[in-house]
Amino acid sequence: MAIWSTNAQKNKGLPDDEFYTPDIIWEDIKKYIPKNKMIWEAFGNNPALDSYKWMKTHSDIEPICCKGDFFKEDNEGWAVDNIIITNPPFSIMKNIFIKLKEAERPFILVMPPQKLYTRYFNDIWGDELENICILNTHKRHDFYAFNTTKKDIKVPHQKSRVKNPDYKEGTKMNKTIPKILTIKPGERFYKGGPPICYMCYKMPFMKEMNKDKGVMTMKFL
Repeated sequence: MAIWSTNAQKNKGLPDDEFYTPDIIWEDIKKYIPKNKMIWEAFGNNPALDSYKWMKTHSDIEPICCKGDFFKEDNEGWAVDNIIITNPPFSIMKNIFIKLKEAERPFILVMPPQKLYTRYFNDIWGDELENICILNTHKRHDFYAFNTTKKDIKVPHQKSRVKNPDYKEGTKMNKTIPKILTIKPGERFYKGGPPICYMCYKMPFMKEMNKDKGVMTMKFL
């Protein structure tokens, strides 16, 4: 449920990181999310969003939905005991990793698997790999956003294609292109996301695992 975006994208009404999480993202791993723990949706600032609604239905304890800055200690989420379950902005993952490492709080993050192979992942988590479990899935999901401008915007629909009027025989051009949808102000639209995995840290279900020092666990869904 990412809530960060660039000014350039916002001015066009096309969010960069501002895409939100459909509840199917959490349905896929619901057996790993405890019902008796308070959940903090750290990057969801609106209880009307699908992700928060799912967590509220799943958990026996009212989840936290904060409007404060995740990185500041005065955010109410840091003031109570909870587990963090969220889909963070992928573009600032390094800063998020640093903050979570300092906090030592159990969490599940949605993220692209490529983040596991970055130098900063190894620099930050290299000495705690035994406390990490990756829930791996080959699925791609559509994330959603809203047209936050005051005018209609044009958005390509990746699953609906039309004939490419510029196509030329014998070239490498695509014969078809995504159908362009008109999204009115305030309307929701969807965008196909990358393959995802779930990074888990010190979650309750991990206590049953055999953890060798310096070895990260991976489970395939």
